[in-house]
Amino acid sequence: MVENTGVCPETDAEETDNLPFILGFFPYLLAHAHSLLTRHVTSFAANEKSSRNDFRVMVTLVDNDNLSLGQLAEMMQVKQPTLSRIIENLVTSGLVERRGSKKDRRAVEIRLSPAGKRAVKPLLKQAQSLNDDIVSKLGITDAENLVRILKRIVVMERARDSAAVE
Repeated sequence: MVENTGVCPETDAEETDNLPFILGFFPYLLAHAHSLLTRHVTSFAANEKSSRNDFRVMVTLVDNDNLSLGQLAEMMQVKQPTLSRIIENLVTSGLVERRGSKKDRRAVEIRLSPAGKRAVKPLLKQAQSLNDDIVSKLGITDAENLVRILKRIVVMERARDSAAVE
């Protein structure tokens, strides 16, 4: 039996072959799940007087100090001009610091400020709670499999992108 997810009606295993194409199309399913989960992130970021984009930057910087704008843009899958505006707002708010790179004088490194480290804690707590809720509903095995599969998709698509550029 396929679990009712709100995307696809409950069906017997034999009936899954007869589902409309879109309900088995990975890009659609991933985008749909992303859209639904992003609502939670937007909500708890707003509760902390933050935007979803600010949340994404700050959470990415938690374990990644001193990233260049390019590295951060790549990790977040955001265009650099968009990220520059977000970073500027976070710098103005005192949550993020920009510093010249010790390795390359032309480069700028971005990291959380002490105030940013304090501000991100409640966001991380809520993000972990959302993650824990998903894991509890999926079960640990399915959750681990999902993470493993999503990572494989990322690696496959990066390789496809690299091959297309060459």
